[in-house]
Amino acid sequence: MSDTDTPQDSAGTQEPADQNERASSRILLIAAALFGLAAVAVVGFLISSRDDDAESPLPGVPDQIDLAAPLLPDGSTANLIHLIAKPVHEGENTFEVHFTSGGEVVEPADPGIDGVDLTLAPLANADAGRKVTLGHDGSGIYSTDEPLELTGGWWEITATIFPETGDPRSTIYYLLLPDPNINTNSGDTAAGDSGVRSFFEAGLARIAATHSIKYIERLTSGDGAVSIVQREITSGVDGAPAASHSINAQFELLTIGDQTFQRVPGGSWFEREFLPVYPVSEWVTLYDGATGFELAESVMVNGRTTQIITFYVPQSDTLLPAWYAWWVDAETGYVIREAMISTWHYMIYEFGEFNQPLSFDLPLAGASPVASPLASPAG
Repeated sequence: MSDTDTPQDSAGTQEPADQNERASSRILLIAAALFGLAAVAVVGFLISSRDDDAESPLPGVPDQIDLAAPLLPDGSTANLIHLIAKPVHEGENTFEVHFTSGGEVVEPADPGIDGVDLTLAPLANADAGRKVTLGHDGSGIYSTDEPLELTGGWWEITATIFPETGDPRSTIYYLLLPDPNINTNSGDTAAGDSGVRSFFEAGLARIAATHSIKYIERLTSGDGAVSIVQREITSGVDGAPAASHSINAQFELLTIGDQTFQRVPGGSWFEREFLPVYPVSEWVTLYDGATGFELAESVMVNGRTTQIITFYVPQSDTLLPAWYAWWVDAETGYVIREAMISTWHYMIYEFGEFNQPLSFDLPLAGASPVASPLASPAG
């Protein structure tokens, strides 16, 4: 794998959910679709409610995964690049890349595309990766000429487009084979390597001690829908109120203390129903019962040396099962990237600016913001 960039400052097309989303996206009895993505029939269609460990397609579900991401550097979700994998299991798989604008498959005109390459590498062994040039049928669809034989486990798949003008651009996706949403994958409940667990514990300790953070989230539902949100959170140390800020293309949310405001970006604020801040330190409960730890590659991410680890959090009374990959900063112990797959959730988080000062403007309802800086001290 090569050094990769943080996703562009980006904007989705749906209202940012409140900060409890990182928890609620895995709550067992919530059959909800965050950001307006495809609804999840949770009860009666749970990933882990299977008795066998053999990989097999599940009845009544799609036989492919469609992961979408912004095509252009501005991060807008009006124009998307899609990676479609089928049937997403250990063994032979086919891949397709296509582009959409306004939900319709298009042949990109600005910029025009000369070609598309895929680089596929298992997280556990980047040296086992391969690069393929996709064939083109003239309709905006680029696809593998023949099935690719892939081993089980986590994969990083990079789609590189070659514009007619300008430099190549790459988009990263993560897949787990077999995919737990469309194939049987009961999860690894073995404890895993104790040495690997030490990286997990270091990351967990850093999360517990984090009082402010900025991050970018890419959430896809596996059916071609995507939302990208920028967030910043402070838990309100040293007497300052807790605060959070979320923004995408159409909505902006700001909570300070016991008030929440909303607006169209650049528009006027209005006060809305209170959405409490979900402190970063409380995220540790999302990983309760983690098991199946495996050591993957050591790679560079945004100029930082990271150790990749993967693990599994089984279903509990309150959480859906989830499969995780963490990129743990080898020097600081911070988790600077996370990939997560759960029930029709395919998520990538890019974390940064840990425990750095944050300031927010306190708006007046229906008026332009009034400066009222709030900050978390550097830590």
